[in-house]
Amino acid sequence: MLTQKPNQMTETAISLTQGNITFFIAIAAIMFNVYHFFRNPAVKADQRLVLLEKALSALTKEFSEFKNNEMRVLQTKFDSQQNQINNISNSMVEVKTIINERIPAKPYSEAFGRRLDDKI
Repeated sequence: MLTQKPNQMTETAISLTQGNITFFIAIAAIMFNVYHFFRNPAVKADQRLVLLEKALSALTKEFSEFKNNEMRVLQTKFDSQQNQINNISNSMVEVKTIINERIPAKPYSEAFGRRLDDKI
């Protein structure tokens, strides 16, 4: 029979020497660094993604405002040009009316496609 003394340690027990403690601390530090090595880029990527989403949202809003302002400016210019065209058209009608009143038209023969007083 094997008898053990109370102060005697078995072969399977771990002795707490300075080398063993240092080894376990080193293993824990390596595991911690590996964890942070894979975790930190993911956190940084998430933060960058949030910043990019905010920037995209701001740019979308700014572009929308710019587009709306430009559409109003173009509509104003279009309306102005349309008014000018209408004024020119009205002026042309007035000029045509004045010319027709001052210069009477010669009689026109539709059968021959010429004016009646034209020489043959």
